[in-house]
Amino acid sequence: MTAPEPHPPVSRSSAGHEARPEQAEGPPATSHQARPEPAEGPPATKPALSPPKGRNSSPPPAPLPLWFASVLSLLGGGLIVLSVPRMNWEPLGFIGLIPLFVALEGASYRRVFWCAWLFGLVTNIGGFPWITELLIRFGNLHWGLALVLHLLLGSFQALMFPVAALGATWLRRARVPFLPAWIAGFLLTDYVFPMIFPWYLAMSQHRFTVFIQVADLVGVVGVTSLVVAINAALYLGLMAWADRSPGRPAWLPRDLFDRRELVWSAAAVGAATVATLVYGFVLRERYHEIRARADKVPFGLVQPDIGIRQKRDPAFSSDNLDVLQRMTAEAEARGALVAVWPEASFPYALPHDPPPEGRLLRDRREGDSMRIRRGFSIPLVFGSITRGTNPPRRYNSSFVLDGEGLLHGPVDKNVLLMFGEYIPLRDQLGFLDRWFPRAGSLAAGSRPELLPLGSLTLGILNCYEDILPRYVGRLMRAGPPNVLVNITNDAWFGDSAEPYQHLALAVFRSVEQRREMVRAVNTGVSAHVAATGELLWQSSIFVPALHVAEVVPYAGRTVYSIVGDWPGYGVLVAIVAWAAWRRLRRPRYPVDRGAADRPPGRPA
Repeated sequence: MTAPEPHPPVSRSSAGHEARPEQAEGPPATSHQARPEPAEGPPATKPALSPPKGRNSSPPPAPLPLWFASVLSLLGGGLIVLSVPRMNWEPLGFIGLIPLFVALEGASYRRVFWCAWLFGLVTNIGGFPWITELLIRFGNLHWGLALVLHLLLGSFQALMFPVAALGATWLRRARVPFLPAWIAGFLLTDYVFPMIFPWYLAMSQHRFTVFIQVADLVGVVGVTSLVVAINAALYLGLMAWADRSPGRPAWLPRDLFDRRELVWSAAAVGAATVATLVYGFVLRERYHEIRARADKVPFGLVQPDIGIRQKRDPAFSSDNLDVLQRMTAEAEARGALVAVWPEASFPYALPHDPPPEGRLLRDRREGDSMRIRRGFSIPLVFGSITRGTNPPRRYNSSFVLDGEGLLHGPVDKNVLLMFGEYIPLRDQLGFLDRWFPRAGSLAAGSRPELLPLGSLTLGILNCYEDILPRYVGRLMRAGPPNVLVNITNDAWFGDSAEPYQHLALAVFRSVEQRREMVRAVNTGVSAHVAATGELLWQSSIFVPALHVAEVVPYAGRTVYSIVGDWPGYGVLVAIVAWAAWRRLRRPRYPVDRGAADRPPGRPA
């Protein structure tokens, strides 16, 4: 929206009529009577000039009462919470930002920050209540301290929305129209703001597969931008109705946008949405046809449902391994040619250092209680903790056990979970060990790597690496792999929405890279994701599950895989440069000093 230039108030001495002195008592003066000479003093000034009428020449709206703006912000955050798993009321994702837009009209920067932060607080605490249980289970914290830390974490992650809102507000005050201003605001927060648990507004549309096919061009951030644009267009339509409707609510501002901005915004968003849906329908049908004709590799996905305490107790190591081996033998009997176990599922530590020169890393001999292959003969992808000696570190690693008993790997997890697998500043802040006694002290891998499986290559995504688009982009540049394999243990989060939210975010990696993904998750949700993002199979949580997934290996790279987020960065830089140019070219009108110093809309 173009910020209107203030129309300076006109003083009584410069209003185009000279002030009349008070009349003496008696009959009124007739027209032929001479008027008294004005008192000596400075000459009357000419009326101050106002900007030319036209675009956004109406005064800015008065902000809503703070309590009402706060309620609208909380309402908008609640709509976003309902749009994501587990509720999955996807249409709410296309209107969830509208209450926030209304709350921010005419607001100061301070109020913009407050309202957007409230919006973010609801989405990050109400949408992710499982964080409290994670801290209790993972960190062994008292529930009260866990709640406090959850509130602190939610308060920090809520800042993603003030970053977007303040950026959009600055751009609008630089006379950038509403639609590109808010798109740029969310590009800024998605690209710049650091997140411990990254998520995107596009997650609300993960089941709307026709809509998300465009991710192979623009990535999940581009899909988020389209969600923001639809919210903005609907908001502009609401404002257009407010301008024309005599029965509009009194709290809706009027005359905010001129007709040209409304028309071109609606046309642009409408065209982009139609193009997205047409592209999505065509691409989805194309991949359906490719999948129907392609050769497939049967992957056995093993979900053993081993509880956290049982998994961590060495007394159960042999039993846990037996469960995995028996389920793998059953998968082989069902026709699987390769099996996948979850993250760190092998209950014994394996060496991380490469074997001496001339030797190969092999499975244990027959009869050894730590032998991996027992009762089955197919290759296996699995996770294990490994120990290095130079330097002495522990890693969260993955291996492939081939048909000859050779171990390929390890491939280490690159992106570790803060306060779960490592504690930042652990050496400097010793009390953190007492606060998080169960937190690990793992070392991160240095680069993404692939694992061989016969003629195929596998891209291993350990734990939540499958929700990180940039990391998966690095993995694709290292190969690219034919199949994405995610091994995870989400048991820490309990019976909550987290496993479903994890899956919803992972879906976008399959679309961005046009790769099928198989997920073996200890307690669920295990899944088989098509290259279109469609869920071909998914398990329930906290039940043992076994599924043989017919997986299509793909080759080649998508546009997004090649260019990544550079187009999005380019759009952001272009909009900011546009704002700077418009600020420099803003016309200056001769106004009295008092009016020029007053912000728009503030009375004299």
